[in-house]
Amino acid sequence: MLKQKLHIMKDRIASNETVSSTLTELKNALRDKISLRYPQYFRGTTSNPNLQEFQKMLLKGFEAVEVGCGQAFKLPFRVSNGDTLMYEFFILSYDLTFRLARRVMANGGAFEINVRGHSSDTRHSARKSVRGVHVVNDDEDSTYLFVFDNTYSWFRSKHVAYRISHHKAGEGKSGD
Repeated sequence: MLKQKLHIMKDRIASNETVSSTLTELKNALRDKISLRYPQYFRGTTSNPNLQEFQKMLLKGFEAVEVGCGQAFKLPFRVSNGDTLMYEFFILSYDLTFRLARRVMANGGAFEINVRGHSSDTRHSARKSVRGVHVVNDDEDSTYLFVFDNTYSWFRSKHVAYRISHHKAGEGKSGD
């Protein structure tokens, strides 16, 4: 009886080691894939203390973008009433201004209206990730813009890891 229990325990340990080994292989494969997509963040060593956290964000499925000096990066989403927009971002170095805006059509073209509570002139620093949720409350379908704004910086581009999900009203938690 004791030998049988020991044999069962050995099998369980072996299967756990196999699972652990498989997970390690998958993590390494994912890291290799991400490092091929974003080699600039995985090459060599750097003195930037935020690089390791930035790499973790990329490995969690975040996208990376470089916002050039004097530029803004705008990411549009077409939304309907009741849709939910969720976002999180992390800045590699320095600071960056973020805002959520709604694009409105009018005579003479489109213009942007900042969404209350999700736009600011405050610059977000590289020390922590920023998260937010916005539930769309518009009478008609519209376009929302996630804007990473670096127009105030003349000399330094900024690197941002971001994840944005769009949940349609009445659907589960599957996002874009």
